[in-house]
Amino acid sequence: MSFHVNWESIRAQYPVANKYTYLNTASCGLISKQTAQVGQEYMQKFLEESGLSRSYFVEEIEITRKLVAQSLHTTADTIALIPNFTLGANFMAQMLNPLKSVLLIEEDYPSLNLPWKLNNYETHYLKPETNGAIHLDKIDQTLREKQIKILAISHVQYLSGFKTDTAQLSQICRKNGTVLILDTTQSYGAFPVDVEKDKVDVVISSGYKWTSAGFGNGILYINKELLAAHKPPIVGHHSFGLFSFPGPNDKFEYNMKFFEPGHPDFLSFMVLGQALRELHTIGYENIKSRITELVNYLLAGLHELGISIISDYEPQHLSGIITIEGDMELEKALMKENIITAYRQKGLRLGVHFFNNFQDVDLLCKTLSKIERK
Repeated sequence: MSFHVNWESIRAQYPVANKYTYLNTASCGLISKQTAQVGQEYMQKFLEESGLSRSYFVEEIEITRKLVAQSLHTTADTIALIPNFTLGANFMAQMLNPLKSVLLIEEDYPSLNLPWKLNNYETHYLKPETNGAIHLDKIDQTLREKQIKILAISHVQYLSGFKTDTAQLSQICRKNGTVLILDTTQSYGAFPVDVEKDKVDVVISSGYKWTSAGFGNGILYINKELLAAHKPPIVGHHSFGLFSFPGPNDKFEYNMKFFEPGHPDFLSFMVLGQALRELHTIGYENIKSRITELVNYLLAGLHELGISIISDYEPQHLSGIITIEGDMELEKALMKENIITAYRQKGLRLGVHFFNNFQDVDLLCKTLSKIERK
């Protein structure tokens, strides 16, 4: 649902956005005053009541689970709340080990690519184009020719911002009998994924970037058919409930709680829940439209300056990340002007989110122009 959004009112809730020209969500997102307050209230409640508040905390993170499910267009019983993306990726590499082979993108994030090697998979790599673009026909050809059983790929590439079409990617994987694992850390909270419509097998994400939820929380979605076919690699008391004690002869009925084996980090998951409430209130489509509007404005400004743009893609492949030619010295020069960006291997990475505005872009372009003239 789309409606008028007062973006400046929303921006006012993010103090860092008003202290700096913050263009670095791809490294770490900002949290709002309300989200921070939830964390503070948790600690106060724990201080005053300790374990007497446990049932309340449990109820709150179950609300978080439902909000995650709603954001992915699925049901709560397909969602596990996990500490971070890296743990989820390692869970999948262990659980799917019988499938033996995986296709990875050569420049994809290390936390996505590394676990498969550790677990002795036959690993295949697809090299993206110089500008970071990934051609789906090459993925299709490689999966078919090498009969690869798993594709693990980021929805948005962290170096370039290239956004892959998940619906087309899913079609290719289903045609080839390949499990699709999607890392949405660089898109969750910015560019929604509909796991039911697009038929994605696994989604994993951390919440500290575009979800604006701080550190220590992540999400794991696995479709029911895949979970039914493969045994979870971990289990603990919390997998069965607080007062359930399985006997030595009891058979396991596998579910997503197996991926939550110990006591949860209530604080981090309650903070995630508040961040998701705020995103839902703004509206995911509104957020996507706002980012798209700001990115197009940024690209126009960069083109006018003659800045070399690495991630200059067709509209359907644009995300909130734009990478331009630049080095660490440029990052430092911008930081002196209170403009926060990040140098990565391909160049200077700019991250634009809904709490940014056109003045942020204008100031960046003006400063880049001044630096170029020196």
